[in-house]
Amino acid sequence: MLERSVRANPDAPFLHFLGRTYSYQQIFAQAQAFARGLTAMGIAKGDRVGLFLPNVPIYAAAYYGAMMAGAVVVNFSPLYSVEELSWQVADSGTRVLVTLDVPELYKTAKKVLDGSALETLVVGSLADMLPWYKGLALKLLKRSQIADVAHAANVLSWADMTPARKPAPVEVTPADLALLQYTGGTTGRPKGAMLGHDQLSVNAQQVAAINPFGNARDEVFMGALPFFHVFANTAL
Repeated sequence: MLERSVRANPDAPFLHFLGRTYSYQQIFAQAQAFARGLTAMGIAKGDRVGLFLPNVPIYAAAYYGAMMAGAVVVNFSPLYSVEELSWQVADSGTRVLVTLDVPELYKTAKKVLDGSALETLVVGSLADMLPWYKGLALKLLKRSQIADVAHAANVLSWADMTPARKPAPVEVTPADLALLQYTGGTTGRPKGAMLGHDQLSVNAQQVAAINPFGNARDEVFMGALPFFHVFANTAL
């Protein structure tokens, strides 16, 4: 579905983020690069890739890229404590976790990496997602708001996820598992709801079918709800 939208309107705006606009083609290209990076590091069809992110552009790229690689996305709330994230990483079998170089997120994710079966941490740069002048201001004037990321073999930057060689495409069918969406855990531990590509696709088509506003190309939705939640995830 994303690829069809890219072919139809490659330069149309996909996301506006704090003054910077990302086109459908830009998000799609990042998703493809992330998919290639996952495959190159040995992520196979059905492996779990976790997103420990707020509403930032790389969420969309990582979400679609993981599915392109045949992986199963696992959404994590960026408000999770170390204990909560550790438990859910173990329960889902997450191998790779994508997060941000915001101190609160990175520190939590790094502790989970060091104390669990999680294999790899991929850290995106908030400054790199902003307009150049805002990114520069963040680096120069608010350095304390950027985590000191200790890059290593198991701690990669988002920019590292672009291998030179293009791997063979992964065949994904509508019935394959696409997303583990955890419940709120109001009656105990959160439980991972298993959602297939077919279910997510049909849900999106249902929402589009009852669109009361006319031409979807003219619409702008404010991403106030968290993308890791199932409501906003459907809209994404």
